[in-house]
Amino acid sequence: MILFYLYYFIHVKCNNIKYMINHSFFLTLILSYNCYASYNLFNSPNPNKMKTTLLFLVLILINISCGTSNNPVSDADKNKIESEIKEVVNKMYKGNEDVNIDMVIEPFLDSPDFVFLIHGYALSYKQLVDGIRPIYNTLINQKVTIVDEKYAFLDESIVLYTTNCKLLENFKDGHSSLNDPTAMLYVFKKIEGNWKIIYGAESFVKQDVINSKSSK
Repeated sequence: MILFYLYYFIHVKCNNIKYMINHSFFLTLILSYNCYASYNLFNSPNPNKMKTTLLFLVLILINISCGTSNNPVSDADKNKIESEIKEVVNKMYKGNEDVNIDMVIEPFLDSPDFVFLIHGYALSYKQLVDGIRPIYNTLINQKVTIVDEKYAFLDESIVLYTTNCKLLENFKDGHSSLNDPTAMLYVFKKIEGNWKIIYGAESFVKQDVINSKSSK
């Protein structure tokens, strides 16, 4: 419910200062994060932390949205930007499948402002990298299956990328796990000609499965 009050506040505030985001985009974001919050609040060992970090991301998006001009992005520009970001995320997914940590983290912006939310924790760039590197050392490979992808344009330099996918992990000790469903959100910003992830959020349901052989 609080997110709908935030939407109303943004609608009025951003109109007054001539910085208003697209209604359908923000309503989609609200509905998506209501689902995200519902799952994590019932499954996180620390619900209060989950509430705090969820609200933190929403406030970040408010700040980005209200600081973005209302100039529409043309269809031609959207297609061009989508192809550029698609190239970046495809390289990330290839890094995941090959267990190449450097390929995975390359788009993340190494900045004090970077934030990544995952299951009730708000991580800095260093915390994220330090957290996933040891995990990658235990993996043989991974398989990413994209269910759908969506792009929301705040302007020509800031884009929200969301995906629903599945992630199969094959470990060196012989066991496998499947993250299904998995939902990810990345806020891309074009910095010095390159698309960088400045904020991210990920939620998934992990289940053990019968070990899968490497596809290599």
